Amino acid sequence: MKKNIKNTEQANIYANSHRLWTRDLRRCFEYVNPDDRNLEVYSHRFFELQLRACTEFESIAKSLLYDLSLSRKKQPNIKDFSNLSIPLDLQNCSLSLQLWLPVPKLLKPFDGWVSSDSTLSWYQAYNKVKHNRVEHFASASLGNTIMAGAGVFILLAQGYKSDILEKTSSTSYGRTETTRYRFKDFPYIFEKPTNLFAELRKMGN
Repeated sequence: MKKNIKNTEQANIYANSHRLWTRDLRRCFEYVNPDDRNLEVYSHRFFELQLRACTEFESIAKSLLYDLSLSRKKQPNIKDFSNLSIPLDLQNCSLSLQLWLPVPKLLKPFDGWVSSDSTLSWYQAYNKVKHNRVEHFASASLGNTIMAGAGVFILLAQGYKSDILEKTSSTSYGRTETTRYRFKDFPYIFEKPTNLFAELRKMGN
């Protein structure tokens, strides 16, 4: 993506919003311990965080669709957002939630999201509880909430990497290099695998 002032401004707006979201998630961890035994715990507070994360995901995805000239629809939906998956290589990105106990939790919110026919379980959960909270309130769970937050972060990282992320390390295994980035004040480590052979071929063209 071409870097310009508009994208830098967008990146900062979205990053500041997600920073506030993460602080609120930390407060929830004062009452619900961040471990796998509590993934199905649901509450109004988790619903609030889930709603904020998913609407932020929609807003970022819409901006990136326009920036990458993938769509000009005024009201794109999740099927349109799936067009971002391959250009931004979302399905291969992972996030390590450092606050999780007893060890950091690996999250891959876009795993398998390769076409408009693919689904995102955490986004489906958001739609269910948004449209019928009485019947689907259990979908406002800790597990779905952290996946939604991870989805926002990875979309930010891949869409606005040069503006908001700082490279920390790279590890090579054969033809694959895993690059780690940090995002100041966030309890995440973002990992992006790169096929070195493919990158070398690109450089040679």
